[in-house]
Amino acid sequence: MHLNLAEKNPSRLLTSIQNAISECHDSLTLELLGPGVMLPDTALMIFHEFRKRPTWMSIHAHSHTCLMDGAILPWLLADTRSIRPDAWIQVSEAGAFLHDFACGRGDYSTAVLAAEETAADTDTRTIHRLLDEFLPVSEIAGLRLFETDLSELGLIRGEAEPDTLAELFAAKPAALKKTKRKTPRK
Repeated sequence: MHLNLAEKNPSRLLTSIQNAISECHDSLTLELLGPGVMLPDTALMIFHEFRKRPTWMSIHAHSHTCLMDGAILPWLLADTRSIRPDAWIQVSEAGAFLHDFACGRGDYSTAVLAAEETAADTDTRTIHRLLDEFLPVSEIAGLRLFETDLSELGLIRGEAEPDTLAELFAAKPAALKKTKRKTPRK
């Protein structure tokens, strides 16, 4: 599935995602194209649509473009990721609420008077909270992370690198197999 980030009509984006998910059998390849920015509310809509996909469906996301802020969300939500070799991702610095959160004084989800924060800032706060599930947002805000950085963070793997989480989960059923216990003779 091609996800064109230049598409300005959220209804078209939502319909294309819903169709791709409903037509998918086991796995879906998501290719991100266009400018790597999205309106915050549209990014949140797309993220939640992908998040509610069937649990058996795996997604590989490949970004043909650089990604910023909310446009990173669908890429991060994939089970495996790749990115064009010279592309990057960037989480923007987000003002006082990010600073307060990094210092342990704030919460991304606290109520705020509409007069004190724009709707876009409220959505950006939500995006940062979601990004923080995958990335150390307070540490990387304002930095551009390239392929090597993303590999070091465990977000992408080279072809030859094993998926250590998959290996752990694959080993778990074997570890849980019941072993026959010899009962002591009386």
